[in-house]
Amino acid sequence: MERTAKERMIDVVAQNMGIDRKLFDEHPLDKILVNAEEPKDDEVTIGADSLDFVENVMYLEEEFDIDLPDPIVEKWRTAADVLEMVDSSPTARD
Repeated sequence: MERTAKERMIDVVAQNMGIDRKLFDEHPLDKILVNAEEPKDDEVTIGADSLDFVENVMYLEEEFDIDLPDPIVEKWRTAADVLEMVDSSPTARD
């Protein structure tokens, strides 16, 4: 069975950050912070610092064979933002 873009994105981020995939099952993607911001009351963070963030972008570009432009990536806040960008990329390979 082929993995979805969401599953692939979660695998890349979880592996790079050394976190359990269950975090993504237990919380909505729009409540999981992928950047270095402090979480609000209803949010959780993957614990990424600025270097982790850049590494996640590089690994996602490799996994999906896409180019993620800096001006768009800089606006990412949550895992939902990441998935939206990956899903909307016309060059993303399945």
